[in-house]
Amino acid sequence: MTTGSKMQMTYELANACALDAGNASMRRAERKAWNLDDWNVMAKKFHRLWPCPPGANCPTCYPQETESCP
Repeated sequence: MTTGSKMQMTYELANACALDAGNASMRRAERKAWNLDDWNVMAKKFHRLWPCPPGANCPTCYPQETESCP
């Protein structure tokens, strides 16, 4: 990798980053299992990094996340 180059975003990398965000949310709240808030943190991070294609029926979208899922 050359100086100043950026990593290529992949589905797998976006998914890993989103799972990390959900786990961090869970730990901040001192829980040992995810709840809906953690899922929403994960979904928001994932869709920021890997937006849904137009017209997709995305299983991670909630009604409050419709702006990220066309």
